[in-house]
Amino acid sequence: MTSLFKLHNPIVNAYMQKSADNTADGVLMASLSMRRPWITVGTQMKEYKSHGLRAKAIWGNKRATAKWVRRNKNKLFENVTASLNFTGRRRKVQMMLAFLDVPGIGLAKAGFCCQLFAGIVGCIDTHNIRLYNVDPNLLDYDKKATLETRLKKINAYLDLCQTLRSERMWNKWCRFLFKNDPRFDSPEQVSRLHAEFLGIKIRT
Repeated sequence: MTSLFKLHNPIVNAYMQKSADNTADGVLMASLSMRRPWITVGTQMKEYKSHGLRAKAIWGNKRATAKWVRRNKNKLFENVTASLNFTGRRRKVQMMLAFLDVPGIGLAKAGFCCQLFAGIVGCIDTHNIRLYNVDPNLLDYDKKATLETRLKKINAYLDLCQTLRSERMWNKWCRFLFKNDPRFDSPEQVSRLHAEFLGIKIRT
């Protein structure tokens, strides 16, 4: 069976690592996917590109995320890129810390951003909480807690993602969405949209 992760994730990684603007796009995509059907995220992205912070898709914590990323995208890109100088667990921890600096981004979406940027970690969203029977309390994260406390939460999240495996989560999530949302034509489409929502042209 073809790995959808191997088919599309490296393309997204290359895009994200190219510039601060591209990384900002990826963070915004992760933010807009919160509590919204995945198939609607592309429309939300286009709306934001056209109307900025006035877009209807930018509400609640998503507004705080968008405003912060606009102002701090260069520093964010610098910090996330610097994490690539490390390997193994340290790379994951440093990258998670960088994305968790963004207001409105918690453990799950920081993990998603890591997956989009470097093919590591992964997103334990509401679907994956049910698919893998995850305790939702694992996702609790207080940005104002001590660094020691925050690192414990990050490492617990990373332990789970290491067990579940980033590639496996991506593939299973895409197949789950296809099976449960008739608006998708195939699991491949669900996976491909990670790239297309960022404006990347994919030959099909």
